[in-house]
Amino acid sequence: MSNFTRFSDDIEIDGLKLERGRSKAVIMLHGYGASMNDLAGLYSHLDTDALYDWYFPDGVLATPFGGRAWFPIDMQKLDEAMRSGTHRTFEEECPIEFVHTLEVLKSTINKIEVNYDEIILGGFSQGAMCSTHLMNKCSDKLKSVMLLSGKLLAKGKWEKEKRNVNLPVFCSHGASDPVLSFEGAKRLSSFLQENNHEVEFHEFDGAHEIPMDIINVGREFLLRE
Repeated sequence: MSNFTRFSDDIEIDGLKLERGRSKAVIMLHGYGASMNDLAGLYSHLDTDALYDWYFPDGVLATPFGGRAWFPIDMQKLDEAMRSGTHRTFEEECPIEFVHTLEVLKSTINKIEVNYDEIILGGFSQGAMCSTHLMNKCSDKLKSVMLLSGKLLAKGKWEKEKRNVNLPVFCSHGASDPVLSFEGAKRLSSFLQENNHEVEFHEFDGAHEIPMDIINVGREFLLRE
């Protein structure tokens, strides 16, 4: 897999130092076209008491315009949908690259979690889609999940691999998100609730983003764990 970088108050942002000391870790997956640095600023707001070690994996694919991704996106179809004011549905799609990425991430998480008692998993957009499926692939060390502006992808695969677990799940989504629909996010939340997860859904007045209000309630969610 690509590199991952860990951030904390005693770790350089380039990840050259990899000292460990905490018993819990957070693994956050960025969105399409971003990089392992994209969500790095979250840790100082979400983890003000430095309770967690933080890991930010880098996407496995390079995008045509720079940045990284977890699986390809048909940008023409996405652009057409956005220009027409509609949204693409992903529930029946299961890209082969997505399947491969999940296995790569599973292996990476397995290597990280041996150093910890608890793992929190989260992601934004594509990272949230991956995290939704990784809920079924992680060990019992996984204690909760944060899904920021996500949507359900490959529903059939998720149902086939479903684990009999009950996890707290934090979901947030902008009411005017032009990339991934708000209605799709609500369906994801309902789907996870129907599958015995404890979901709290946070709507915000915004688009495809992570506003400070969501960061604040996200911090409360982490502190409860």
